[in-house]
Amino acid sequence: MGNDTAAPLATPETESPDAQPGKPDGSFGAWMFNKRGLVHPVFVVAALLTAGPDPELRTLALVLMAVYVFLRLWAASHIGGAARVHSKKSRKKRTLITTGPFSIVRNPLYVANAAGLVGSCLLLGTPWLAAVSAVVVVIWYVVIVGWEAGVLEDLYGDEYVEYRKRVGGMFPRPRLRLPAFADLGQANLSLKKVLRKERGMLMIAAFMLALGWLRVYLAS
Repeated sequence: MGNDTAAPLATPETESPDAQPGKPDGSFGAWMFNKRGLVHPVFVVAALLTAGPDPELRTLALVLMAVYVFLRLWAASHIGGAARVHSKKSRKKRTLITTGPFSIVRNPLYVANAAGLVGSCLLLGTPWLAAVSAVVVVIWYVVIVGWEAGVLEDLYGDEYVEYRKRVGGMFPRPRLRLPAFADLGQANLSLKKVLRKERGMLMIAAFMLALGWLRVYLAS
């Protein structure tokens, strides 16, 4: 999970689902995966067509954008250069990433993308559209996560089954204790490499913030 595309706020966690082990390409989950990049730009454009943002929710929007940036950078520092699903490198190394944010949720990149989308909608559009975007993107990703779980189980076997029992897909599971510091593990990439790997995301975040400022400025 973690390869980048240029789609706004829609950085996927996996590569193309072609030739996936044990799953038919025509499944609904695979279709949702292939179309996931459409959700974000559609809502961003829709936000620009609404009456405008609510100034009282600007702080929340900025917090969500900060979560988007931080969580993607943190996840990228642990995932390294290969996605966990479909990647030839992942299949060769058979390395399941369970450290860092992956010790809290199995799909931190999807959580980050969802936060970024809702934050963008709050920066650019009305609160009701941001609420709709939150519902849609969470449902969309939950379906994909369920589909990916079968692929990951085929790829990693019992190791992934045990990991799935311990860690929730997009929402942390209730625990009697917080994750131990050791569970967070060591990052696999330096900050310099992470910033280079996530430069597209950083540009998108900066563009959304600038667009939000411009919309407020023109409305004043």
